[in-house]
Amino acid sequence: MALPHVVTGLIEKRAQVAGELEHHQAVTQQLLIDLDAIDATLRLFDPGIALEEIRPKPLPPRHAAYKGEVVRLVCRRFGGGTTGLA
Repeated sequence: MALPHVVTGLIEKRAQVAGELEHHQAVTQQLLIDLDAIDATLRLFDPGIALEEIRPKPLPPRHAAYKGEVVRLVCRRFGGGTTGLA
């Protein structure tokens, strides 16, 4: 016997994940279009370029600091101590 609140929560989570997937697929499609445009432009300037030899550049980590760490550093630097900004 399924619990209604569990089923409702799972349906909501599935809808959220499906929405994220659609978003990332759209972003991926746009990135491929952008990459094709850059490749075509590179070929205009250098027809003999070996595009497969260009290695992808890794992205830096999204959050290099722990949550609240930057705020503490800024507050400490400007004399606010470690209290919040409120």
